[in-house]
Amino acid sequence: TGTGNVTYGEGLGYSGWVIDENRNANSTNLVIYASLCLFLALLSGKPWLSLTVPFLIDAVFLTNGTKGCYFSIFVLFFGYAAWLLAEQYVFHRRADCRAIAVLLLLGVFSAAIYKYTPRYKVTESQARTAVGHQGEIEATLMEKGIDITHMSAQERFDNPTVKEVFEHYYWIYLGVKPDIIDRFGMDRVLMQYRMSTNVTRLIDARVMERNYADMIFQDSDLPTRIVGFEASQVGFDGVYDLENDWHAIFYFYGYLGFALYMAFVLYFVFRVLRRLKEDFAGCCSLENFAFLLTFCLIVGLAHFSGATLRRPNVSIWFSLVLALLYCVTEEYNHEAEHHYSGL
Repeated sequence: TGTGNVTYGEGLGYSGWVIDENRNANSTNLVIYASLCLFLALLSGKPWLSLTVPFLIDAVFLTNGTKGCYFSIFVLFFGYAAWLLAEQYVFHRRADCRAIAVLLLLGVFSAAIYKYTPRYKVTESQARTAVGHQGEIEATLMEKGIDITHMSAQERFDNPTVKEVFEHYYWIYLGVKPDIIDRFGMDRVLMQYRMSTNVTRLIDARVMERNYADMIFQDSDLPTRIVGFEASQVGFDGVYDLENDWHAIFYFYGYLGFALYMAFVLYFVFRVLRRLKEDFAGCCSLENFAFLLTFCLIVGLAHFSGATLRRPNVSIWFSLVLALLYCVTEEYNHEAEHHYSGL
C-alpha cells in the first residue's frame, strides 16, 4: 500500500509497518517468528506449507536489509536442513526430501544474490566511507616526517605533533556524536580508543556507544559498578543507548545484574545438556531442535541488537522459548511414559 517504512533509507531495506525506534526489535521478532513458523510448517507434514513458508521467509529476510535477518537465513535454512538430513540418515526416520532441497537451494540462492540485496548496499556504503578516509592520519603525519607505524598508543599520545593530528581527525570521525568528546574531553577519548587509526572502528556508532558507556562505568564508584548506572546517563539527549544488549546489561545492571542474567540463561543450557545426557535419542526431535535453535538465535542476536533482551515486545518471545525449553527438559516419570518426545 506504500505505507510501510524503510530500514536504512530508500532502496536500503524494507521494514514494513514499524516505527524507526522499533526497527531493531522488529527484525529480531521476524527471526523468532520465522524459526517457529518454519518448525510448524515442517511438523505439519503438508508439502504446500513446508515448500511455501521457506520462500516467504526468504523474501521477507532479503528485503529487510538488517544483518540479523540476512544471516539468520543461513542459520535457519541450513540448520533445519541439517536436522532433517540427520533424521533421515542418522535416526532413520522419514524426512521430507523436497523440503530439504528447498531449504538448501534457498540458502545457496540467498548467498548468490548477496550483491543485489539491501544488506550488501548498506555494508558497501559503510565500507566506502571507511576506505575513503583510511590512512588520512598516517599520510598527514608522514608529510611531517613522522612514521607512527611502530609507535605505541602512549608514544603517540605523548608526541605533541602526533596528538594534534589525531585530535583533528578524531573530531571529524567522531563528530556524528560529539557528546563523547564534550563530556569526557579529547585526551580521554584518544586513550579510550588507544590512539587507533582504524577508521572503520572510529566511525562505528556502536563502538562509540560502547566506549561512552565504558567511560561512565570507569568513573563510577564500586556500589554503582556492582548494580550498574542509570541508563539516562548515556548521552546528553539519550542518543548513546547501547545497540548491543549484552553490553547494555553489563553496564546498566553492573557486575551483579550481569552475573544473575548470565546464570539465568546458563541454567537453561544446563537443563538441555542434562536432559541430553539422560536420554539423548529420546530428546532428538524436531520440536526440541526448533526450541534450542530459536534460543541460540535470540542469544546470538542480542549481541547485535539493543532491543532483544531489554524490550518487552521481543523479550516476551524469549520468555516463551525459555518456557518451552523448560517444559521439554522437565523430569518425567519414565515408567508412566513409553518414550520421551518433548511437548
